[in-house]
Amino acid sequence: MAFSDLAKEKLSGKVAVITGASMGIGEATVEIFVRHGAQVVLLSRDSGRLESARARIGRLDQTLALACDVRHREEIDRVIGLIMHHFHRIDIWVNNAGHGLLDSVATMRMDDCREMFDTNFFGTLEAMQAVIPIMKQQSSGAIMNVSSVAGHIPLPFHAAYSATKFAMNAIGKAARIELAGSGIQITGYIKEKREVIVPWTMHPVVKIYQLFPALVEWSMKRMAKSRS
Repeated sequence: MAFSDLAKEKLSGKVAVITGASMGIGEATVEIFVRHGAQVVLLSRDSGRLESARARIGRLDQTLALACDVRHREEIDRVIGLIMHHFHRIDIWVNNAGHGLLDSVATMRMDDCREMFDTNFFGTLEAMQAVIPIMKQQSSGAIMNVSSVAGHIPLPFHAAYSATKFAMNAIGKAARIELAGSGIQITGYIKEKREVIVPWTMHPVVKIYQLFPALVEWSMKRMAKSRS
């Protein structure tokens, strides 16, 4: 289910929570949901950028901004407590928080790699674990994990970032099966034009890879060789 499909549903009165909402695809998602009548909670570790995004969106009566670092489960639990106190339900949770790491497999620092996994993957997993019990009680809900082209094709010099997105995709697909019949939808979305780490022009590579994997792998090897 893509954002455009979700937007076609009746979102009026729904409560949506979006991580990494202070810029880029997160902010764009807030705009879409607000436009279709949802009440939207913006989460980001940077409270200044978060309030700036909320001001740009403009519909202050439909939005609530809360500082949250998804690397820490206690912060996720804290904001969920505030959201439940204010709205009494969570209908949609979008795991968008994440960042990249431009480095080679041979030289990347493990501290940088672990920190990125803490945000991109473990932040997503812990948010899912925190919100699924609430959605089970409601017998309804939707969790959307924002992935990337890099979650389908391992990109040279973005290997660790690709690994976080591959892992996110695997968790989402497994959870979709585990939660079948619960009323909870688990969906994924590939970033396109607002992608920061991978240019949006690489999005068609996913489909090309499905048809001609050897050609794409050869092209990636050539690109890696030219960078080394």
